[in-house]
Amino acid sequence: MSSSPPTSNARWWGLFLIALAQFMVIMDASIIGVALPRMQEDLGFTPHDLSWVFNAYVIVTRLVEVPQ
Repeated sequence: MSSSPPTSNARWWGLFLIALAQFMVIMDASIIGVALPRMQEDLGFTPHDLSWVFNAYVIVTRLVEVPQ
């Protein structure tokens, strides 16, 4: 079975989708970064606790986004 290589147009669409996904990841991490000071104030978290919150959020959201 032979398959033809993707056309140039398909490669650009692939690059666009990868860039868009990376932008969404960065934007998502930035949003929680903005929310952390309010969490610290309202819930009384220490800076150490905030790092756990941030890392747990990132890990869980990435596991949900990974196709199975």
